[in-house]
Amino acid sequence: MLKAIIFDVDGIIAETESIHLKAFQKTFDSFKINLTPEYHRSLIGSTVKDNIVKINKDFNIDVDVEEYAKVRNEEYISLLEKNTIRPNQGLKEILLWGKKNRIKLGICSSSKKTMVVKVLE
Repeated sequence: MLKAIIFDVDGIIAETESIHLKAFQKTFDSFKINLTPEYHRSLIGSTVKDNIVKINKDFNIDVDVEEYAKVRNEEYISLLEKNTIRPNQGLKEILLWGKKNRIKLGICSSSKKTMVVKVLE
């Protein structure tokens, strides 16, 4: 018997990957590093720290994780505020079905809480 459904925010609740990509590209532009959309796709689902470790290794550079995360998170929040985020098709129906059937519903994300809240707003 199904007891709970846990939804990931990015890609399941809302399609935010294009905004993540823009934030990613703008942030690395500020560090004078040009990374492709294909490379970005290889990083989807990993934490910012893991991504920077991989990028530093792959490109033989030394970007500070904390500095990158700060700049990237600010850029992502700024882009979220400038763009309309809509729930993915079918989400409302699944949520209503879960509520009707007394299924526990939850949200998970590797994104920071401030980013998740901004998407949900």
